[in-house]
Amino acid sequence: MATDFLLAVLSLAWGWILWRRGAQETSAAVLWWAGGFFAAAAAAAAGGTVHGFRRWLGTGGEAALWTASLYAIGFFAFCATATAVTAGAPRSLHRPLLAGAVVLLTVYLVWTWTHDEFRYAVYAYGFAMAVLLAQQGLAWLRRRAPSAPWIAAGIAATAVGSAVQQAGIDLHQRFNHNDLFHMIQICGGYLFYRGGRLLSPIRLS
Repeated sequence: MATDFLLAVLSLAWGWILWRRGAQETSAAVLWWAGGFFAAAAAAAAGGTVHGFRRWLGTGGEAALWTASLYAIGFFAFCATATAVTAGAPRSLHRPLLAGAVVLLTVYLVWTWTHDEFRYAVYAYGFAMAVLLAQQGLAWLRRRAPSAPWIAAGIAATAVGSAVQQAGIDLHQRFNHNDLFHMIQICGGYLFYRGGRLLSPIRLS
């Protein structure tokens, strides 16, 4: 619970800083990336509430919060995909590509309504991370985009954290694989934040 809530607070703070920066620069990519942080904060807060207050929530409350956490991860994946689109695709392709991302998000939300295993969330943001990594890789090759190394490092940290969580690696009975996953995610979140500050400001107008 504590590591989940810490992740939520930091994600909210990083998201707010990026949102203000994106609004100041009228940068769609930075604003979408800030939205991803807000979604991550919501996911961590819901997950932490489930972990810490399960005995008081009841079956219905626990299920609702767990689904909310999975949905928030889906919105994070959507925002990451939208960041890649608005940071790298020609403006003429923004609407159709974002529409495709909306379709994928809808499929994910419908699926996780009846399939609440965490691995489906891993699949969703894994796909989004692959899209973002490809876009940032191209940006690095074409113009040495300063955001690319930071975001690539954040993706690597996210991949390691997901592998640890899925493998069930525990360091201690009071610091299990979920706690370790959250701490790795905090490191990844900081790397993502640093990368977000350096995203090229593709203007909203």
